[in-house]
Amino acid sequence: MKKSKIMTATSLRAILVIILLIAIGATGYGFYQAQIWLKKYATTVGQTIGSSSSGTMSSDGLLALEQVLASRQSSIDKAATVTVLGANYQSQAISDLTVYANKTGINITNYSVSDTTPTSTGIADITPKYLSVTLQNPIKTDSLLQFLSLVETNLPKMQITGISLSQSSDITNINVDPLIVELYTE
Repeated sequence: MKKSKIMTATSLRAILVIILLIAIGATGYGFYQAQIWLKKYATTVGQTIGSSSSGTMSSDGLLALEQVLASRQSSIDKAATVTVLGANYQSQAISDLTVYANKTGINITNYSVSDTTPTSTGIADITPKYLSVTLQNPIKTDSLLQFLSLVETNLPKMQITGISLSQSSDITNINVDPLIVELYTE
């Protein structure tokens, strides 16, 4: 007789961590590709404007550009919401994180500005800022995954830059060390 393979808690946790890491990586890669596309598009628009022989575009060229911009208005509106003003980034991030925590049944016990050194984004006037978020442990695995998904899809853009998990005494729960949340300010 063949023995059926039963998934153990350890293998399930490993699979969930792998899926979580893939999701975080895919989100970061998608944001990176969107940034590249926006740079190329900005260069194309700059070349279109600069290629005019008299230094100004013809009325036909301006009308065509206006139509292109109108057709991409939803992308323009979404791009405007990717960053938050530097003066109120903490209150905006805390407000969004609190809403997501409440939706998923997670309790946030502390917020603090992280001392992580900002890296350059390569975009003028855009600076990453970091918040450390402490969650009340233990947390249901499903609730944590839902919370992370909401944070990663937030506008203005926020992303978890690292996560450290450990097993709780209950198999359906896990313990999470403080999360570092990165968001972009202008």
